[in-house]
Amino acid sequence: MGLDPPPAFGGGGFYAPTPEACETECYTRRVQFCNAWTFIPGKDGDYDNQCWLKIGADLCANKGQALKRNSRAISGFSCQ
Repeated sequence: MGLDPPPAFGGGGFYAPTPEACETECYTRRVQFCNAWTFIPGKDGDYDNQCWLKIGADLCANKGQALKRNSRAISGFSCQ
């Protein structure tokens, strides 16, 4: 669901020290480059405190139906 923003705006995932830092990265980019964020804490193979940003109007329209595929993931939405 949703698309990655351009790499220059956080697309493809990046390190964030905390979920709050990931959330702040999303809110800083606003709706032009971030409608939803997901933080995966700790070490999980390829992931080490990874922050994933997504864009797309469908994210905000369907946020009540979001799927939780990783029980450790912490997510939020930036819908206006």
